[in-house]
Amino acid sequence: MEQINHKLFLNTAAKYRDVFEVAGTAMIVINEQTTIILLNQEMERLSGFPRNEIEGILSMTKFIHPSDLDRMLTYHRQRRTSEGDPPSSYTFTFVDRNKTEKEVLIKIRLIPDTTMAVASLTDISETRLLEQKVIESEEKFRLLFENSQEGIFQSTPSGKIILANPAFITMLGYSTLDEVLALNVGNDIYQSEKERAQLLFAVNNHDSHTDVELDWKKKDGTPIVVHASGRVVRNKQGKILFYENSVVDITNIKHAERELKASRQHFKNIVNYLPDPTFAIDCSGKVIAWNKAIEQLTGVPAEEMVGKGNYEYSLALYCDRRKILIDYVLDGKNIPAEQYGYLKREGDTLVAEAYAPCLREGKGAHLWGSASLIRDNDGTIVGAINTIKDFTEYKETQEQLKFLSMHDVLTGLYNRIYFEEELLRLNNLRFTPVSVIMCDVDGLKLINDSMGHHKGDQLLIAAANVIRSCLRASDVLARVGGDEFAFILPKTNALEAESVCLRIQNGVNSYNSSNPEFPLSLSMGLATGSLPVRDIVIEADNNLNKDKLHRSSSAKSHFIATLMAMLAERDFITEGHAERLETMAGIMADAVGLASADKSDLILLAKFHDIGKVGISDKLLFKPGRLSSNEKEEMKRHSEIGFRIAQSSPDLTHISQYILHHHEWWDGQGYPLGLSGEEIPLLCRILSIADAYDAMTSDRPYRKALSCEEAVRQLKDASGKQFEPRLVEIFINIISSSHCFEEIRNKQS
Repeated sequence: MEQINHKLFLNTAAKYRDVFEVAGTAMIVINEQTTIILLNQEMERLSGFPRNEIEGILSMTKFIHPSDLDRMLTYHRQRRTSEGDPPSSYTFTFVDRNKTEKEVLIKIRLIPDTTMAVASLTDISETRLLEQKVIESEEKFRLLFENSQEGIFQSTPSGKIILANPAFITMLGYSTLDEVLALNVGNDIYQSEKERAQLLFAVNNHDSHTDVELDWKKKDGTPIVVHASGRVVRNKQGKILFYENSVVDITNIKHAERELKASRQHFKNIVNYLPDPTFAIDCSGKVIAWNKAIEQLTGVPAEEMVGKGNYEYSLALYCDRRKILIDYVLDGKNIPAEQYGYLKREGDTLVAEAYAPCLREGKGAHLWGSASLIRDNDGTIVGAINTIKDFTEYKETQEQLKFLSMHDVLTGLYNRIYFEEELLRLNNLRFTPVSVIMCDVDGLKLINDSMGHHKGDQLLIAAANVIRSCLRASDVLARVGGDEFAFILPKTNALEAESVCLRIQNGVNSYNSSNPEFPLSLSMGLATGSLPVRDIVIEADNNLNKDKLHRSSSAKSHFIATLMAMLAERDFITEGHAERLETMAGIMADAVGLASADKSDLILLAKFHDIGKVGISDKLLFKPGRLSSNEKEEMKRHSEIGFRIAQSSPDLTHISQYILHHHEWWDGQGYPLGLSGEEIPLLCRILSIADAYDAMTSDRPYRKALSCEEAVRQLKDASGKQFEPRLVEIFINIISSSHCFEEIRNKQS
């Protein structure tokens, strides 16, 4: 029967194949044994195998991760035998030819009158990754909401609040974030669920800011009116992830407007005590009320404004005598759209957003204004009132959030998220040929370990500035990793891209000429091609890795030399400290009977044992008085810093452990590990004696040099405590011998 069904299917396979090729997703047909007997080009792309290596040859199990295999085979058996109710749609881990794992959605069903099944496979890995990035982005920028004076919150399509700032919590009369996160916007905040539904309908259709006034209620049931601005945040597939909203409590404004309409005799008092900047004019355009809040906003006192006409109030706000919102609501004429970022008329009221350049000491402010007509008890228009809200901080927060979502905070360059979006945008034939350059800052970890992350940050900023200065405005430059930059050059062939690399290298050389104490080194990988652009990125990254292999060792060696030069400038070498130690170390090595290789290591240790002090501040190193306990702990770090530097240098790796332990004490009271006795490497025990002797007989910022005799006495006192007694005795014998004594003393002078 299976053979008959298979034969019948083959007669119609051409029709299936035609349908498959326009399906837009990977399509396959599998037989009872799970062999793939038909597939389309999308399946070739998804699997990495050509059609002739799959069709009739490979089983579907070839592409199923072992963790999903039993489950999917069970579904296949149930589907053929009707033993159970297997799902027709589910996800599993797909493994392609390169062993790359992808999350795939499969939809599968039996072909009627056969035991074969037809299935579609959709790669949803990027969807999952994007959703995760959105969640991470929400967490990353949460702190930016905390200081806003506007109430800011995010909610899911179902109404669950997922993020809220303190201003929002306080506005609703709650005490903690947990209380607010337990709320449903429609049920617990809106006075009417219908009002929320109408708002969501408007937001979903426009996908942009929708400015509305809403009737809300506080925790205790007190009704409030808020002005809300909202937008929809979607994923790449258009699915709504959440709504982002900002709200301003305008209850007082609304209350004031109602009071003004109800009782003109209390008008001025009400205006004066409104918390928001407010003023009013009569029908002739003269100011009849100018409250304290607007005095503070503009710096103009009421006595200088009340009674004035000729748009004097506009001059205080906009540095220009012209009609503004309150005038337009009074005369009812059309308003020039260019004056306002947002404008809406609601009966007798105009609501608008505008920029006022005269405010905030000339820095300018973003204002939200509401202007309404004033009527007497008979309904006659007697003037107009304008209430203002300064929402500059919210506006700036919005811009900052937008900037941070696309930029790297340290360098100001675009970030990885923006770079990935640009890859999609530039994946178009009109931008070809496309060149991609990947770039790494060499030795950044070594710099961070030895000099501190602030120095590494300075170098990253320098690298960003050098690269940026060499690119065109149309090029896309992004920091895509800790030490990695990437730039896309649209419509740029290989020769032009190589010219860019040369300009960057010249820029690096120029920077290093001006900053020899802190040089910059970049590894670069270049690739040029057509589509897809992502393949060009992969090739450029591979070329970068090759370049890094060539440059890594020399860059580290150059940096070690730079560190030694910095030590020299700090007088650790020019005063002769290292040279004297090398001399003493060589004499001690002979006296102890060290092998030639160990003697060489000891002399090298004498030269580099203090290299970690480049990571200690000059203020601490040259402090004239005694160090505090905290300062001593900071100074002790130089052993570990030196160890990490040596570990990074092929020339110093073999003495890195000696650098780490050269301050250990014989009795175990040293640092950093508290080793004792012969646990301490012999070379460290030798160096510590010579180092201590030279320190005592040399001038220091906090004392004069001791005599040779006093230094010997102190060495004896420390024998068995700080130093190994046997080595102290050998060292003192060397010092006491006239020849070596004079030689070493001459080194000191």
